[in-house]
Amino acid sequence: MQIHVFGPVLFYDMIRTARRGRYVLMRFIYALITFALLTSIYLSMFSYLDIQSLKPSQTTQFAETFFNWFMILQFILILLLTPAYVASAIAEEKDRRTLEFIFATDLKNQEIVFSKLFSRMANLVLFLLAGLPILSMIQLFGGINPQYLYGGFIATTCTLFSVASLSMLISVYAKRTRDAISFSYLLIIGYFMFDFLFLYFMFAMEQISPMKGALSTRSDFFDLALAWLFEITSAGNIVLALMRLGVGRIYTVVNVGTGFYDLLRNYSLFHIAVGLLCTVWATLSLRYVYRKQNFGTTVAKATAGKEKARRPIFNRPVLWKELHIHVRMTRFTKVLYILFVLGCLSPLGFVIYYSMTSYYRSSTWEQFRESINIYIRIVGTIVGCITLLALVVRSASMITHEREKQTLDSLLVSPLQLREIIIDKWWGSLWGVKPLLYLLMLLWLIGWMTGGLHWSTLIVLPLSFFVFMMFFAALGLFASSESSTSLRALMLALGWTIFIGGVHWVFCAFPILFLFRGYGSEYVAFFFAGLTPPAVLGWLAYSHDQIGYWLEGYGHYELKFFGFSIFGLLVFATLTKVLLSFAVHKFIRASGRINRFGRVSR
Repeated sequence: MQIHVFGPVLFYDMIRTARRGRYVLMRFIYALITFALLTSIYLSMFSYLDIQSLKPSQTTQFAETFFNWFMILQFILILLLTPAYVASAIAEEKDRRTLEFIFATDLKNQEIVFSKLFSRMANLVLFLLAGLPILSMIQLFGGINPQYLYGGFIATTCTLFSVASLSMLISVYAKRTRDAISFSYLLIIGYFMFDFLFLYFMFAMEQISPMKGALSTRSDFFDLALAWLFEITSAGNIVLALMRLGVGRIYTVVNVGTGFYDLLRNYSLFHIAVGLLCTVWATLSLRYVYRKQNFGTTVAKATAGKEKARRPIFNRPVLWKELHIHVRMTRFTKVLYILFVLGCLSPLGFVIYYSMTSYYRSSTWEQFRESINIYIRIVGTIVGCITLLALVVRSASMITHEREKQTLDSLLVSPLQLREIIIDKWWGSLWGVKPLLYLLMLLWLIGWMTGGLHWSTLIVLPLSFFVFMMFFAALGLFASSESSTSLRALMLALGWTIFIGGVHWVFCAFPILFLFRGYGSEYVAFFFAGLTPPAVLGWLAYSHDQIGYWLEGYGHYELKFFGFSIFGLLVFATLTKVLLSFAVHKFIRASGRINRFGRVSR
């Protein structure tokens, strides 16, 4: 009996993806970002110095700094692009209703899963290789330590394998492309949140020593098991690995090594084990999950007689469809949402614990309010960014999903105007992230009730966040009307989201700051910060003490940034109207439908 690992799907998928010009463009953009990063670091370190008087130690420091930022950029690229690219491998076939044709052939499960996984990983590896020519320029500045070079690429490859395998497993279980991508991002974010919460818990239980030197080996069974669990779960966290390698080392009662080779070994074994487990799991459950989703009766029996009464349709059928059809959370989604909520609220317990046990009883309340404000700024901004990311993923598949499900024709033959369809889908995408909005409003309410936020933030923050929601929903809808497939729309929308979320600083802000450094550079920084949603959300979560500081006349820079934030919100509101107009125009041109006045829409 001959076992085939890769089948014809591998060559078909590799040839099909290699012919797409947008991937070549994305690799060019990544190389351009890397070169811009090299230029920015060079100007920041050498623009004020005489080139002829440079010392070898300074050039070596420049090479090490660029390599560190280069590896950070690669890890960010993997965590952002891999779920969006791999999680659609099987779910996209389900959307197009072509998976049953693949099952009708004599292909085995491993041939389908391994072929799609390897082809998409190979395409992602090309992104990582696009920065090697620029990295080779570092050898002219003194080079870097070879062990960090190959260690960084080994860690990057292992991370790519584990994230791609996890995304493939979720793609097997998800029914829609956007659900697969959303769950992939949530699991990755949840893993990092779990590790950091576990770290705080170990600190609170005094099971971790950041000092040099391990803890006492005398420990009971519970402490030993807790230390082993922390070491195993945190082995794949790149941030904690760098913390172990750096000055602030982390020691537990279990000694698994804190050297470079020990950390690289643990990190690689963790990600290889996760990748192999997810790949085997996806291979064994591919056909079983498909049969259960399409021909099983378990879900029908469980939900029989429990249909929730829906509101009347009235005159907004498209909006009614987006709000009430296929929006019920599954058990898996509910579990993920509950874990995410607990992960977001858990640091609040640590803040209360450390504030109540402070030695300075006279300043406990002030410290508590300041700690709550920092907590809201960090966690609230993270939840807000995840909400905007989920909104982009949802809105980017509004039109393409109808086309892939072959239900777009039913909308086009209805008496609805095309503009009504686009606007109702836009509103539907806004209301589709209600669970995350409830969590965000709860965080802001907790911050106000505990004194960490000023009462005016309950007006400023929701209004500003609603403006960002309108913009990113319009951006995703424009990408959906522009693209022919859900994957293309998601990649386009996520690319622009990443650019607006902070990458525009590398291309626009840093070159301008270096060219016009000196007087006026602060206004340039405030201008681009006002156009960065995470910076605006974090800054507008001000406290009572900061309001008093501003009113006393000491917060000139804070008031200036507040004005630029308002200007940024006006820019995003204007761009929302422009994107919606473009989306309607693209949808009208693509449909070629005759309007109510008897003329063909142009």
